[in-house]
Amino acid sequence: KEATRVLMPAYYDAWCALAEMLESGEFEIRTKLKEGDILLMDNTRMLHGRTEFCGSRMLQGCYVDMDGVLSTLRLLSIREDLEDAMS
Repeated sequence: KEATRVLMPAYYDAWCALAEMLESGEFEIRTKLKEGDILLMDNTRMLHGRTEFCGSRMLQGCYVDMDGVLSTLRLLSIREDLEDAMS
């Protein structure tokens, strides 16, 4: 309980500072995607959202875990090393 009492003011100060940063627009990037455009982002590294939109659109989401990506890269690297060794 003592740690909570001591840490809560710092927590709320940090929370308020984050809220101010988010509302300031200083760190905001806006882009308008055209038909056929793709936007990739790491959800663990970027806070993101969408603005209001009038009309029709199609959004497609997918999730890629880094373990799968890194495993595939390792396998491709091994395959490439084997092919180099055989040629």
